[in-house]
Amino acid sequence: MLGTGVKLGQGVQVMAGCVIQADTCIGDSTIINTAAQVDHDGRIGSHVHIAPGAVLSGEVIVEENAHIGPNATLIQGKHIGRGAVVGLEQ
Repeated sequence: MLGTGVKLGQGVQVMAGCVIQADTCIGDSTIINTAAQVDHDGRIGSHVHIAPGAVLSGEVIVEENAHIGPNATLIQGKHIGRGAVVGLEQ
């Protein structure tokens, strides 16, 4: 589901069950994977992977080449830097 005012760059993949809320911008070649949620006013850079089940609350910024792991939850207003990896590594 895409909210009003959502902007998708070239080559963006939005998989089944995703919710992308109003006024979110997603950069080129980014993957919003199965059942991920991006709330209002999100800014997602190019070449980002939002893994299955991840939840990004409103006004979250994710810079290019970052990876948000499965089921990760980012609270309102967080800023994830370029190339960062968020998630549990075992």
